[in-house]
Amino acid sequence: MKDEVKSRVKDDAKRFFGFILHPSSFILSFILSFILHPSSFILSQTRVQFVEVANQAGLTFRHENGASDEKLMPETFGSGVAWIDYDNDGWIDLFFSNGADMARAKRSPGNRLFRNLGNGKFADATAKAGIAGRGLFATGAAVGDYDNDGYPDLFVTGYGGTLLFHNTGDGTFADVTEKAGVAAGGWSS
Repeated sequence: MKDEVKSRVKDDAKRFFGFILHPSSFILSFILSFILHPSSFILSQTRVQFVEVANQAGLTFRHENGASDEKLMPETFGSGVAWIDYDNDGWIDLFFSNGADMARAKRSPGNRLFRNLGNGKFADATAKAGIAGRGLFATGAAVGDYDNDGYPDLFVTGYGGTLLFHNTGDGTFADVTEKAGVAAGGWSS
């Protein structure tokens, strides 16, 4: 059954639904699944509870929104986040773009990179990686290998411009924004 992929949703009722992923039958399968098993698409009657474990996992990121009495638009934005295996160890790491105090952007906490240790814990790798990116009210991030060297690079956007961080392959990044010709002023997203 190589064309069949089954997804299991585990809740108290141990419900199951599946989709046959074939280009010509995906939509039909989805519709039939909904018609034949509508309860699979209804949220469980049980209460789902979430537990805050970020600090225990070492994810100590704190968003800086730069809130001031001026009520500037960038202050209303959240942070961007990107999954990136920057060290190619098979464990997905986390990058958080961060806002800034508009008056003191150069002294803002900057972006943060957390290395996945593979045991449910993360370690702050920002300083070693060199991707704090202070001076930019960052609101977004994208991951891609822009130079096709096998290492994922980071593109950060926000109020104050853009940043392109080239992954050097040794756990550090180099700011190549100008060199790559992707520098932008103003506001980018």
